Amino acid sequence: MRVRRLGLVLICLGALAGCARQWQYDKPGVPDAQRAAAEEECRKANTVPRVSRPIVISRGRLESYPFEGVDRHGYDLCMEGKGYAVTRD
Repeated sequence: MRVRRLGLVLICLGALAGCARQWQYDKPGVPDAQRAAAEEECRKANTVPRVSRPIVISRGRLESYPFEGVDRHGYDLCMEGKGYAVTRD
């Protein structure tokens, strides 16, 4: 019984972790080219070696990010530091 519950919990966690999220960075009056340049700069500054689904505490929540080769938390902080509002769809 205990093994069955553990299996169910693991399956549910896996399903939740697999949900894709889209991040968007908004700053009124900034052209797309300037936003893309800021994103590239933050991406280069936060490139990480491959790991399996990094888990971080972000804004008081435990979050698991899909591996993108980027430290998503650091990337968000970088974009916020440049004045962009981070939104998740």
